[in-house]
Amino acid sequence: MKKILTIGGATHDIFIITEQGEIGCEEKKGCTFLLFEEGCKVEVKQLHHATGGGCTNAAASLQLLGHHVSAVCKIAHDSAGEHV
Repeated sequence: MKKILTIGGATHDIFIITEQGEIGCEEKKGCTFLLFEEGCKVEVKQLHHATGGGCTNAAASLQLLGHHVSAVCKIAHDSAGEHV
């Protein structure tokens, strides 16, 4: 078992679950987007909160592989930072 240190970003991710919207793609950028009509009201079925970011995602993955992992990241003193 290796000892690993990850250094980098940690984020508070919020996933919005809705049955509205259309999946679209902007050909210039090659990205996929969830599109809504401008000014429309969107019914949110559920919010899912999770941690993310390169540092924390890598640390979680490496720990699941059986390594001893420590993470170093700067976290704000706000509600998102408290969640992380």
